[in-house]
Amino acid sequence: MFRQAPVQRITGPCAYSTRYPQQDTQLVPAMISGMFLDANLYLFSFLAVENYILRLCLLVLGCAVLALGLYLMIEADLILMPADAFNSVVVKRTRMKWGNVKSMVDCGLLVISAVIGLVFLGKIMFIREGTLINAIICGQFIKMHTWIFNHLKKRVPEAAVN
Repeated sequence: MFRQAPVQRITGPCAYSTRYPQQDTQLVPAMISGMFLDANLYLFSFLAVENYILRLCLLVLGCAVLALGLYLMIEADLILMPADAFNSVVVKRTRMKWGNVKSMVDCGLLVISAVIGLVFLGKIMFIREGTLINAIICGQFIKMHTWIFNHLKKRVPEAAVN
């Protein structure tokens, strides 16, 4: 009665990556980024900030810088880390703002992490206020950077004409 369409099978070790070639290229920047993060932790391990308010201020500053770097990578259409590439797919499919998607995905991952911790360990581990603040405000900083750069782009041609 109904005729089935023929199934196309892609075989071989790169069957998935032939359909999505960008995913193979995410591994190298992820490894390099990890090496730089480890080197940064080693270089600045002598800094120990004891003041809680100062630690929160540094967290917010770090989130702003991270969001600026991520915004520039998105605008330049560079290779993103896997989680951010997932955010890009969600943005393209839903047409939501990038910053909102980032905040929602990060908070969702935090909830999943908390549930896994509760189920398998009986308590939530390694999630404190800094992790929650980062998950919420990083995306909002991306929205802020987008707004700032869009307004700057509008003013540059005006200044060049005058």
